Amino acid sequence: MATKAWLSKNGHSYTEKNISTDREYASELMGLGFRVTPVVVAGSQMLAGFNPNKLQEILA
Repeated sequence: MATKAWLSKNGHSYTEKNISTDREYASELMGLGFRVTPVVVAGSQMLAGFNPNKLQEILA
């Protein structure tokens, strides 16, 4: 929830994918080594967990 709020507050649009209902996407993330959510994908960069400083960096 913190990541979605941060993205909205800072004017970034996003597409939400729910790993509880999209097992294929969950498997894809696990295959990439992610074990925590949220995962933010911005171009070729990916970030797991909520980290406002890193979000700002990858979305700049």
